[in-house]
Formats: sequence, structure tokens, C-alpha cells
Amino acid sequence: MTPYEVFQLLVFPGLALLLVLAFFYEWIDRKFFARLQNRYGPLYTGPLGLFQPVADFIKLLGKEDIVPLMRLSSGLELYRFRYKGSDHTAYVGVMAQEVQKIEPSAVGHDRDGYLTVDYDRIGLKFMTWKEWLARSPLSGTAPKGGTAPDRNTPN
Repeated sequence: MTPYEVFQLLVFPGLALLLVLAFFYEWIDRKFFARLQNRYGPLYTGPLGLFQPVADFIKLLGKEDIVPLMRLSSGLELYRFRYKGSDHTAYVGVMAQEVQKIEPSAVGHDRDGYLTVDYDRIGLKFMTWKEWLARSPLSGTAPKGGTAPDRNTPN
């Protein structure tokens, strides 16, 4: 047996098992916290909620040019991004998946099942890149107000 065959026999099954376990633990984690927070997506998206991670990934693919700008004192990261298929306006906002970890009550679902962020609850304003630049972005603060969807829709 060659060293490569030994590698295939010992390492590959282990990596495959770790990958399967990672997906399983992520699914269990989502189900557990969905029950605690009474969230719709992870409980009912597809059979047993198995399609919620796929839906989250597809939603993330709906954005392009995602650039981290700064980390706020709350632990949230601000990003500049564009929605695919839109008018190419750049926006500044947060990612719903990150907000769920810090402030779950600020994240909801729209009628299509996409995650939305209530910016009032996290003390931020959803704005365009031009608005953000005009408001002294290095201060790390932004005025309160506004609710904006965290999905691929024109704003």
C-alpha cells in the first residue's frame, strides 16, 4: 500500500465524518435556539428545518462586494455591500446572522421567509454608502432609526 492510499483510508473518512458532524451540530444548534426564540425558519424550512442553512447561504449570495468596515462596541460588524440585480447602490448595514447571535429579538422573517433586521433595536440606521461617508464613519456611531430588510430587494 502506498502512502497516498494510507492517507486516503485514514484521513478522508475522518474528514468526511467531521464534515457530517459539523452540519449535524449546526442543525441541532439552530433547532434548539429556534425553539427558545420561537423563530420560524429553522423550525420549518424544508423537512425538519434542514433547508434553513441553504436558505441563509442563498440569501448571502444575493449580496455582492461585501466589505467589512468596522466593528462596533456591541460586537456587530458593519459592512458595505450591494444587492445583486439592483441599481448598484452601495449600502452600509449588518448581517442578520451576526445580529441573531448578539440581539436575537432584532431579527425577524418577512413573508417570503428571508431574515430581516430591525435597526431600531440595535441602535443603528440602515443607510447608503454615501450617507455613511457623510456622517463621519470613524466615530463608530450612527443615528438611530429605520428598519431595513437584510435580503435581495431594492430599497
